[in-house]
Amino acid sequence: MKKVFLAAFVLSIFTISSCKSEGEQVKNEVENTTDSVKTDVTTAEKSIQYEGAYKGTLPCFEKDCKEVELEIKLLPNKGYVYSTKRLGLDKEAMMTTGSFKFEPDGNTIVLPEIANVPNAFLVEEGKIIQLDKNQKKIETADSAKFELIKNK
Repeated sequence: MKKVFLAAFVLSIFTISSCKSEGEQVKNEVENTTDSVKTDVTTAEKSIQYEGAYKGTLPCFEKDCKEVELEIKLLPNKGYVYSTKRLGLDKEAMMTTGSFKFEPDGNTIVLPEIANVPNAFLVEEGKIIQLDKNQKKIETADSAKFELIKNK
């Protein structure tokens, strides 16, 4: 009788320990899957064909004008051409060139050579959106006016 009891005890210990190992293995697989999902983040820098020319008529940030025609060409080498013309004031567009950089979020570009006006843009599919001086999206009734549409 002792032998049967001992055999049943050993068998139950073996069964319990093997279940624990399988549970830990499943838990480890779930954790590894979760980690890989977290690190596979898509950004505009990696997933959007952002190079090209973007145009729009934006509200003027200066008090002496109402609207500005703005064109930004994003070049493959992370260079840009920034062209602006204040409607009703400028006869010709003023141009600035330089190199843009992506912010750590991978969705915002900054044009460091542009001063006195917001110089950050959110990159989205087919458009870029001018951000305010704090690199935040402009949330007003006229927020659609801050979009530059990509030429096709």
